[in-house]
Amino acid sequence: MRREEKALNIAKYVVEVAYQQCKPISNLKLQGILYFLWNEYYKETGKYLFYENFYAWSIGPVVPEVYYFYCPWAGTPIMAMDKAEYYPAFGWIGKKLDEYLTRPLQYFLQYGQKENPAWSRVWNGGAAQARGG
Repeated sequence: MRREEKALNIAKYVVEVAYQQCKPISNLKLQGILYFLWNEYYKETGKYLFYENFYAWSIGPVVPEVYYFYCPWAGTPIMAMDKAEYYPAFGWIGKKLDEYLTRPLQYFLQYGQKENPAWSRVWNGGAAQARGG
């Protein structure tokens, strides 16, 4: 993957696909999906899906730039507004989204906050940030 690939562009693609499939997602669910995508991509390829860090927030792992970009929607479903620039990894992401878009928000919250030792160590230890788990 090229270093220019940004979490926000990948988030725009996720939002766009979710909206097209009539399964719009909230900002919180988007953060969970990004976290899962990043971890799976790294496990499968040994490469970063994007280079921005996840931060350990009380709501779970968050990429602040993405979170603040979609803040105006608060907890409501995000409407697709910008087309994402195409990157080769989108084919891989599209396959994973079929599974993730059907999962309830609680699935991501439970994993991100309780079952994921990386988040728990960082959050409970008071550190500010962590890369994927």
